[in-house]
Order: sequence, then structure tokens, then C-alpha cells
Amino acid sequence: MQPKHYNNIWIRNLTDEEIKAKQIHLVLDPYRICEVLGIGGGAREQIVKKGLRWTGKGDSEEKVITEIMQACERKLAMIKEDK
Repeated sequence: MQPKHYNNIWIRNLTDEEIKAKQIHLVLDPYRICEVLGIGGGAREQIVKKGLRWTGKGDSEEKVITEIMQACERKLAMIKEDK
């Protein structure tokens, strides 16, 4: 049996074109992934989006890591503010 975190499934019907072509072209959209996984918006979504895209936008690893850390720090601050 798979662990619970592997049970996040997004199902959609195949289009007529996909059936005919016997292929599916999936767009791995970070926002859709966050929606399907129930990650929520704000800093959490930003962290996932940056992690998935990584340097694909042309940014350096250092910049991506710094931006992820900043988003983590802001989320942590928000958690503390809410206490």
C-alpha cells in the first residue's frame, strides 16, 4: 500500500484528439500541482513554484535558493504573528 502522500490524484477526461493520437501532453503547471496537492496559496505556493521551476527561468541556483529561503522566512514570521 502506498503512503498517503502518494494518493493525490488529478483526473480529467481524455480529449478526442488525445484518444486519436494515442498521446497525452501534460502541462506540469506549478499552480495546478499546488491546487491538486492542497498546498494553499501565498508563501507555500511560492516555495513549491520556485522549487519546481528551479533555474528554468534563467535565474541562478543561488537566486532561486535565496528566494525560497525568503518565502520560508516570511511564512515562519506569519505563523509566529498568528500565535
